[in-house]
Amino acid sequence: MKKTSWTELTVRVILLLAGLTVAHLGVTLFLESDLGSDPFNVLVQGLFRALPWPAWMTHGRVHLLVCLLIVLVLLAAARGYVRIGTVLCMALGGPIIDLWTLPLAPLFPEELALPWRLLALVAGVIYLVVTYRHSPARAKEVLIRLFTWLCGALSVCFALASVYAFFDNAPAVLDLTLSFLAVSLVGLGITRLANHRFLKRNPAYRKKRLAATTRRRWPWER
Repeated sequence: MKKTSWTELTVRVILLLAGLTVAHLGVTLFLESDLGSDPFNVLVQGLFRALPWPAWMTHGRVHLLVCLLIVLVLLAAARGYVRIGTVLCMALGGPIIDLWTLPLAPLFPEELALPWRLLALVAGVIYLVVTYRHSPARAKEVLIRLFTWLCGALSVCFALASVYAFFDNAPAVLDLTLSFLAVSLVGLGITRLANHRFLKRNPAYRKKRLAATTRRRWPWER
């Protein structure tokens, strides 16, 4: 396998950071429209609003905590997929959302009319779809696999929590866990649909799965 030089690695990291900044602008538009978001950020938003966090906590910081938990799960279940890009995406997504919120929040006051909020939501959807369509196939394959693990694990956790809340006779908790379960299942269904379309357009990934682990890929692994 071709060794990656420090110069090439630096360029890749810069491109990754630029992509994260661009992609999370669309996520921030979702959140500021207050009309819903992608399944993962709906989960983060629900945790942020439902739990008694300290006053200094923000959506982005809760996002960071959830991502750290996901990285721990990936290290145990699919360690080969955890690379420098995985860590950067998980660690910087939340802070970037908070940074975009600073200039965008004043543009979305509580009394903002519904048509403008819908426009922001549609802009976020178009923005993320365009960035996804122009991503390389390998990035799409890893992203689909990551969200399949994430939505599947969340569905199992919230299903167990719902069963516990039902037998514990806690209707408020049951309502919350069922809402999270529904969002997780919808996210899982969308992810599997995206996987079906991805394999249809990229049959090589169906015939031969790419190796998850590569030896001596980065300079420090020589």
